[in-house]
Amino acid sequence: MAAEYKWCIKCGEQVSILNVFECPTCKGSAFTHNKDSLKVNTTAGSSLLEDFNQVAATPKSKNNAARDQSGGMSGGGDFAELIRLQHETIRATNRTTHAVRAFVLFIFYQLTATTLAGFVYGLGLGIASASEQCQQYQENCEINGFFIFTSIVILLGGIVLSSMKGWEEIGKSEL
Repeated sequence: MAAEYKWCIKCGEQVSILNVFECPTCKGSAFTHNKDSLKVNTTAGSSLLEDFNQVAATPKSKNNAARDQSGGMSGGGDFAELIRLQHETIRATNRTTHAVRAFVLFIFYQLTATTLAGFVYGLGLGIASASEQCQQYQENCEINGFFIFTSIVILLGGIVLSSMKGWEEIGKSEL
């Protein structure tokens, strides 16, 4: 088993790893499982959470000015920029997921409807060819109109339903 304790990032208090969501000493809610990383952060005079809050509260213009002067990302804008990029990545992933779902749902509903319509049509053919008149005299071997109508309704319903589901997911992907 891994460590039995975790350490509060805010005050460095050691607490049990189980069922503790808030530090009993300082009421902090951010913890680390690596005590060595805690020493580095607490000796510098601030915690990770305070550093994050300070960077998040920094105005955008300061981040841009520091980035322009250094030719890249500055220490102050790193967290804010990474968070912004992470949100963009999540949004892009969600858009891609919905686009793929649109295609998969369209194909799934189409295949299901086509298979069911083919089964109903085949059932009608089987019933027609199993009749006595068809087997003995080769007469009345035509499929019943009910099975033809039902298979057409299933096929058209599947086309409409698959198109609706596909367009619904395409709308969610914001394409």
